[in-house]
Amino acid sequence: KADKILKFVEKQHKAGDLGWKPDTLLFNSALGCWAHSNKKDAYRKAKSILDRQIYHFTNGCENCRPDVVGFTSVLSACASEPGDETTKAKAFNVAASTFRQ
Repeated sequence: KADKILKFVEKQHKAGDLGWKPDTLLFNSALGCWAHSNKKDAYRKAKSILDRQIYHFTNGCENCRPDVVGFTSVLSACASEPGDETTKAKAFNVAASTFRQ
């Protein structure tokens, strides 16, 4: 649900409703939910959210500055991937890429 709320806020903001502004806390909340979900492919969802956050920040949303909490959440989601060895290898590559950011 946190991701749905985040997407709703992003949509409202993009539509010009300045009463709805995404921020670091909202992104970190959604990231934390995926990191603790232990669901298959949660790492992909988490990385996608972090990428959206970085996009917003680089396009002028100062309140969306990524922080250590968000990056750590993506790493955590990658580390707890419950899939097979191939999926775990993909999750590791995402973790390595995220770490280098």
